[in-house]
Amino acid sequence: MTQQSEQLSRYNGITPELLLSMAYNVIDISTISLPISMNLILDSIPGIEVETGFSWDDIVNSGYIKVIRNNDFTLKKILIWSNPSEAEVRRRFTFAHEVGHLINDVIPNLSNDSQEEIIDKLNRDSNQDYREVRANAFAAQLLMPAVLIKREVDNLIQKYQQSHQGNMPTIDYAITYLSGIFDVSYDAMKYRLINLGYVSK
Repeated sequence: MTQQSEQLSRYNGITPELLLSMAYNVIDISTISLPISMNLILDSIPGIEVETGFSWDDIVNSGYIKVIRNNDFTLKKILIWSNPSEAEVRRRFTFAHEVGHLINDVIPNLSNDSQEEIIDKLNRDSNQDYREVRANAFAAQLLMPAVLIKREVDNLIQKYQQSHQGNMPTIDYAITYLSGIFDVSYDAMKYRLINLGYVSK
């Protein structure tokens, strides 16, 4: 096993919260400023490179993660790519999604020298396999940690009530407001709030 593989092995199966703690070098992630920096997270993981190129063959893909090996099949680097033609909020989620694949699908199988690249299609259908569902959940938890959602929901309610004579914000207003703070799409925030129990289906 190379030194790089050994360094990556400590990321095997870690939670989004622990990854944030490591990347930001904090114990309490509730102190992190928003939005979450994907650049900081990607830079904190050894051997990860962000691919910036674009090929027309990739136009139908949202992103990918590729394991690049040396001639002796030892790990050389891991490439992560997000489609530059997509909106920035979508690209941030795609990078976070690929980090989810890295943690749960790539690192545990680094010793498998025939490991295939993971390519995510733009229009992921509703019958996703468990790896895609897990990567989406990882991305949501990474970009919208529960403790930071609570902090910002509490702040929003307090500020809104002070400026609107004690009234509560509408669900639509809250989702729009929070999606801006976290730099995620409206839909991503809506589903995160539903999963955390703040919004009913």
